[in-house]
Amino acid sequence: MVGRTQLRNGSRFLYEYDLNFPWEHEVRLEQRRPVKPGAHYPACTGGDGNCPPEDCGGPEAWMWQRDEALGPDLHEDLATALQFITEIGDTRSLAVLDDPDRAWELQELLFRIKGRATLVWGDDCQASSYFISTIS
Repeated sequence: MVGRTQLRNGSRFLYEYDLNFPWEHEVRLEQRRPVKPGAHYPACTGGDGNCPPEDCGGPEAWMWQRDEALGPDLHEDLATALQFITEIGDTRSLAVLDDPDRAWELQELLFRIKGRATLVWGDDCQASSYFISTIS
């Protein structure tokens, strides 16, 4: 579709995605390139921030969720994580996880941290998923 337009490099247009909540995206054509066989188009070569998840409640709700992810509760969770790391480091043992209550506490902590990381950085945060599955 873009290929049939008369847009020049640097041209901007507004794309509205409206599925229950209107999302407006400003798109800028950076460069026209020759078509490469086997490549998938259109291709986004950059941007800022992560794509909001489907059904997140619209732009205002998504921005609120991101702000909450980095809010005061994050500091409490990081302090708790530091306690676990310190205890494991001091004892050079994972024995803390032998206590089912403490293991559950750590699992819930990692679940919350992963949720925050996903909101802020997207779905590329895999390390905590691996750790959660190993202590389950």
